[in-house]
Amino acid sequence: MSKIKFIAKRFAVSLILLYSITITAFAAAETVVERYHTISPDELKDRLEVMSSQIELKYTSEVHSIINEYIKGYRKGSEVLLGRGNQYFPIYDNEFEKAGLPEELKYLSVVESSLQPTAVSQSGAVGLWQFISSTGKLYGLTINSTVDERKDPMRSTQAAVQFLKDLYLQFGDWTLALAAYNCGPGGVTKAQKKSKVVSNNFWKIKRYLPKETRRYVPKFVAISYVMNYFQHHGLEPLFESNEEALATLKVYDYTSFKTISKMTGLDMATIKYLNPAFLKNYIPKSSKGYFLTLPEKAMYDYVAVTDNWSNLEYRPQVSQSETYQLLLSGSMKRRAMSLEILELLPTRILTDVMIKSVQNTPPNPELPKKSNNNEEATVTSQNLGRFTYYKMGTQQSLMDVVELFDVSLKDLVQLNNIDLKNPPVAGAVIKIELDN
Repeated sequence: MSKIKFIAKRFAVSLILLYSITITAFAAAETVVERYHTISPDELKDRLEVMSSQIELKYTSEVHSIINEYIKGYRKGSEVLLGRGNQYFPIYDNEFEKAGLPEELKYLSVVESSLQPTAVSQSGAVGLWQFISSTGKLYGLTINSTVDERKDPMRSTQAAVQFLKDLYLQFGDWTLALAAYNCGPGGVTKAQKKSKVVSNNFWKIKRYLPKETRRYVPKFVAISYVMNYFQHHGLEPLFESNEEALATLKVYDYTSFKTISKMTGLDMATIKYLNPAFLKNYIPKSSKGYFLTLPEKAMYDYVAVTDNWSNLEYRPQVSQSETYQLLLSGSMKRRAMSLEILELLPTRILTDVMIKSVQNTPPNPELPKKSNNNEEATVTSQNLGRFTYYKMGTQQSLMDVVELFDVSLKDLVQLNNIDLKNPPVAGAVIKIELDN
């Protein structure tokens, strides 16, 4: 009997220990979840202050409340936004950098459309940047029965960049420029007049702005925070469809989606999804050119066939190893000898690809050395049949190549299609014809 009691006692103790461990584990899990789902006012203030931004990212209880919506109640939606951002933000960054505007303005597109190119508002605003028809046309967007460039990622971003630049020039403050983007310049001017002290600061005239606009800038601040600190809240990008980096090409001639599909292997649904600006499954002929957006690898396959490398408007910045694999895996390998690639890809990749692409001719590497300004520069050439491909060394000029290989400058310029007003520099690969 005592033995049975002993076993029962041990069993009871085990159950108590198991219960205690389980409760502790759940408590720890809840602590992690709570940490992901919340942030204290002081911590949020500190993080907003250290964020690098030309736009005032002010802490308010409203900003805090909106952030809580994204990190707690809207977590899956936030992860979808992060996934979309991985595709569109590189394009935005490129355009804002070219215009010399703060790149953090890209988050405005999240506020406007949740990064959906086909988004349509109740007021008829369309696209990633939510242009109404009149404003879109004012900033050069084509809007007709065949094309609606408000839905085009590249073209609409360029229009948004110019619009935001004009608003900033008018108001001299980015928070007011953002407010004006929402309610129009007239709405901001009216609010300034209503305030007792005319101010060029959103937070000081906020109460006089339309209700939607009063929440607009705080939402921009909240989105900016989430996009920069999402990992601190256990959020990860969630990709709805294609997650490959995108590239954009300017197309001038009529081109059907069916033709693009045959050239790239992409299905029609993907092409239509990435190019919603074209309403009838083709790109019309245009003297100004329309933008075609495709996944990077598919784009390189497309331009390899069409041979219009110079029309690439945007391509993602990728590592050399990634680009190298891309070159050797698809039809771009067949075009690797094209001189246009010299402007597109790192020299080391070019050299490797040229060696692997030329009619199975065994390479015969030579390593000539040339001293320049008391600094020895190692330079490389690859002997491929009757041509040598030479990579220019540090501080070398075309005349150094002429002297090194005893060729005429005229022949070198013609063979490589060189513009002497913009001569090649160190690292450029030069094609040289050998004497028979």
